[in-house]
Amino acid sequence: MKASVCLLVPLACALLFGGCSREEAAGGNDAAENTDLPAAAGGRRLVLERGNVWIMGIPGFGVNAIPALAGEYSAEGGRRFRVWLTREVLYFDSAWTPWPDLVETLSRETSGGTLAVRPLNGVWTVVFLFGGDFNTEEQAGIMRLCGPRLTRFVSRSNRMSDTSFPAIIEYDS
Repeated sequence: MKASVCLLVPLACALLFGGCSREEAAGGNDAAENTDLPAAAGGRRLVLERGNVWIMGIPGFGVNAIPALAGEYSAEGGRRFRVWLTREVLYFDSAWTPWPDLVETLSRETSGGTLAVRPLNGVWTVVFLFGGDFNTEEQAGIMRLCGPRLTRFVSRSNRMSDTSFPAIIEYDS
């Protein structure tokens, strides 16, 4: 019996992770293939402090039960911003306005800060909440930086439960 179990475990791993690099099998660390983000020569990074928690309800859309993956990143200086990923269709009232320099991005001011919404790949949408310690230029930079990385993560997910946020997003400027 032990011999058959010993053979089944490697076979199951080969079937589950066949064609994946060790990094991908361990959680999707794709720094080596990351061609659209600059190298982190300055050592700056966004770090996922809390996240990969499925919740019901996204701020900015009234009382709702929109299913979403929630997370919180820390940026330089210990400043934090929150993110949500959802596959649900979102409806926007007149409080939402186009972001000045980001195509397909809407934003609105709330008591908690600036909410911004961007589509990722035609299926997923990301919602950001920035507190007052981020200026508009920093908010736009973070959204530009996160977009490609989040798109890669959600594109690898066949089911909502397979989705996660990248633990670290490195950048230079």
